[in-house]
Amino acid sequence: MNPIAGPSPRVLIGICSGRGMRERRVAVRDTWLRHVPSPIEGVFFVGDGPAPVEPDVICLPVPDDYDSLSIKVHAFYRHALDHLAFEYLFKCDDDTYVHLERLTALARPGVDFVGSREFESKGFASGGAGYLMSRSLIEHFVAEPVVPRCDEDVVFSARVPRERARWEISDALHGLGACFPDFTNDMITGHWCPPPQMRRVHAAVTGTDHGSVILDLRAAHRVWSGTIRLFADGVFWSRGPASPHGTWQAAGRGKQLLLRWHHWPVDSLELNEAGFAGPNLRAEFSCAADRMRWHEVAGQA
Repeated sequence: MNPIAGPSPRVLIGICSGRGMRERRVAVRDTWLRHVPSPIEGVFFVGDGPAPVEPDVICLPVPDDYDSLSIKVHAFYRHALDHLAFEYLFKCDDDTYVHLERLTALARPGVDFVGSREFESKGFASGGAGYLMSRSLIEHFVAEPVVPRCDEDVVFSARVPRERARWEISDALHGLGACFPDFTNDMITGHWCPPPQMRRVHAAVTGTDHGSVILDLRAAHRVWSGTIRLFADGVFWSRGPASPHGTWQAAGRGKQLLLRWHHWPVDSLELNEAGFAGPNLRAEFSCAADRMRWHEVAGQA
């Protein structure tokens, strides 16, 4: 099938999932895949197995287990070539957040492969960060079979003919879970986003809130500053330089605020006149009403 002609390259996003990962797929549909701009299309794909999946999920006649991931991705590439129209294919995981409007900038004539920084430094592009491939490169990938391996990103990165393919790296593709797209940065992807995190990242991208906001605290770390927003369900996110997220808890009858970052050490902050403070971080109230609100939340009103 020939790619569809048009003013912009048609990008197909292949979201690698598993039959038991329905909750992740729901979170993706509720967030970054909810409104898909033209000329992008996103599809989920899984392997074979007894667990039912939603009608829009592509089911491939290959194993669905983690150790056979290379075979499942290879089968999806073959399926996409045979049944779907695209000029570029972006492969990512079902716990990857993708900023769709920014993604299209990667798909440019003359570029066959765009991957994360690891492609240059370690020899492979992070599959969680996602990587973009031209249709002709996909045809090259499926020309030979693959052996069962869990590190599909290593398998297919090794097949990029670096001496002939036109490849690039992008720092906007991030697979380590420490940086996510936000309205304050230019990130395209962030990895290791379970459903609650996926929704928080989406709130940060769109500038909207998901759920009830308890407090906005002015945060000053020894290496960054920003805002820490506490939600009623025990999740927080920060408008710092990397928009990190985590869970929070009131402890010691409201005299402590515990911030359990997803990828940083826990911060235990002590209540003081201005707000909270710890060895590395201060999180201060904006007004007297914030202190009263905190006492209500901590059960000390």
